[in-house]
Amino acid sequence: MSIIDSIRLKTWDNSTRTIPLTQSDQTTLRQKYSTTVITGQNGSHKSSALRAIAEHLVNPSPNTENNDHIPQSNPQVLCVSGSAADRFPQKQGPGGRITTYDTPRYTYIGQRVMSNLLSKKAPIEQMLLFALDPARAHRFQWNFFSQAHEFAGIRAGADISIRRPKNKDENIDTLKRVQSASQGVTTTKPHPRPLVSELTANWLLDEFTYDEFRDLDHLLREKRFGNLRVRLTPTGSESEAIDPNVIRLGFLTDLLTINEVNVQKADSYKLSAFELSSGEFQMYSTLLSIGFALEEYSVLLIDEPENSLHPQWQRSLMSSLFDICDTAMTNGQIIVSTHSPLIVGSAKDGSTIVDLSRDGFSIETASYGASSDELLLAQFGVGSSRNRTVVNIVQSAVSLFEDDKLDSEEFKTLLPELRAVRDSLTQEDPLIQVIDALMIEAEQ
Repeated sequence: MSIIDSIRLKTWDNSTRTIPLTQSDQTTLRQKYSTTVITGQNGSHKSSALRAIAEHLVNPSPNTENNDHIPQSNPQVLCVSGSAADRFPQKQGPGGRITTYDTPRYTYIGQRVMSNLLSKKAPIEQMLLFALDPARAHRFQWNFFSQAHEFAGIRAGADISIRRPKNKDENIDTLKRVQSASQGVTTTKPHPRPLVSELTANWLLDEFTYDEFRDLDHLLREKRFGNLRVRLTPTGSESEAIDPNVIRLGFLTDLLTINEVNVQKADSYKLSAFELSSGEFQMYSTLLSIGFALEEYSVLLIDEPENSLHPQWQRSLMSSLFDICDTAMTNGQIIVSTHSPLIVGSAKDGSTIVDLSRDGFSIETASYGASSDELLLAQFGVGSSRNRTVVNIVQSAVSLFEDDKLDSEEFKTLLPELRAVRDSLTQEDPLIQVIDALMIEAEQ
């Protein structure tokens, strides 16, 4: 059963649009979670829709039109971005200001920091908030942990060095500051702003013991702080200096930050995880983050997961994602925004496909009752993923058609390759219809 069935949002022209997220018969499928894939041209409000969903679930306005869709209980909202230009809410605003999205039930995993900065360390730090949780230690044995490393071409495990952020008070009383924040006190001398929000502060006081707060303060006062490391291994997390859960508390209060993440290639060559290719890092960070973070009752929002991934890895990512959801979720919802026909084609039977690009960005839903080939033809005009060359050529042509660029030099250059692809296909291949339609449109 879905958690949210539709969302209303204001578009850039200040009009209100209702976007359906599930179909009326989806509840009969008896799945543990529902899946919605939102697709459409650039500028069709896909990312804005994801943001509106997050806002609605985490921080609804008293006057919002979406209040009739608010779930009765409080799901985890996990937002994962493959794009540097996502619109997901941030827990911290400019200058480190705490926002209303600093709640224990909301997590953003992406490279955007404080709205306008980018950091490859950010998604790894967010992953560690969950991976270092002793209640999730058993997840290191789940398939996603080994798969994430295999895709990145590295051995399973990482050696992470940790430091204090610059200009942090080494004599801080963490427990006192968290207690003050839990009581709604916004400033405590000599600190101008709270470490965390009131909601997060109360959760931290329930989640961690007095001894763990004390151990964190002792750690922060250590002169030889530069030796602090935590290791992720196939059997769990470990640190010679201190309990990994104390390190987790340091990340949650923004008193610790990553210095480096060292990994090892299969040939024993050591390198920084940040030196992996963009596709390898995307697979690595996304699978680890979702695998450790996802809860039984969750709404998982993913924006453009296909970025930096070649076609085969797009399918592999979705397959691994569904494996995680099958294991971790008992009641939840996945909502994915994408430009990729391969992401759409990877959706499970019964998924809802919302196309925002047709007829001037009108909205419709399509059931996934047909084969993936039929679905890709209906939604994108792309048949199937035979090989990377064919897929890339046809996808490029379809993208130019969607952008009304069939008269462009780019499309004219692509035409010989498109004809060669058509000649190589069997008469029964549905891609022939797509290529013929593109050529007819180009001749008109």
